[in-house]
Amino acid sequence: MRAVTTWIPGRGLAGFDRSLDDVFSRLFGEEEASPMMRPETSWMPAVESMMRDGEFVVKADLPGIDPDKVELSVEGNVLMIRGERQDKHEEKKGNRFYREVSYGSFARGIGLPPRADPDSVKATYRDGVLEVTVKIAERPGARKIPISTQ
Repeated sequence: MRAVTTWIPGRGLAGFDRSLDDVFSRLFGEEEASPMMRPETSWMPAVESMMRDGEFVVKADLPGIDPDKVELSVEGNVLMIRGERQDKHEEKKGNRFYREVSYGSFARGIGLPPRADPDSVKATYRDGVLEVTVKIAERPGARKIPISTQ
């Protein structure tokens, strides 16, 4: 079963940009890289969701983020994860300066399945992965109703 994910226009172009940058670098050397190179990139955490032992489980990859700065809430039937990541890498080679910055605030909304109990939400953070569990109420069983005659 495939999970429902949010469609982000242009998401597939990031690989194309890198390929184009490689071509420009090979043709003209590193100094003349593609004009499409961006000094900063947007960032969105990878998220997966599944059913496990009667619970809805969401895992979000949040490496380098202080879990105390992550906001988790239930808004209607949507589990919201909000936060911000800032990671910088700088390198200087001769008179050339290179900076790789990957940062940004994010907000991810994951729809909760029917019968999810918003009061049962629990979250743990370990090794850069946020795991959120939500109990799912059991489906009421069918029962036979006797008909009395008068």
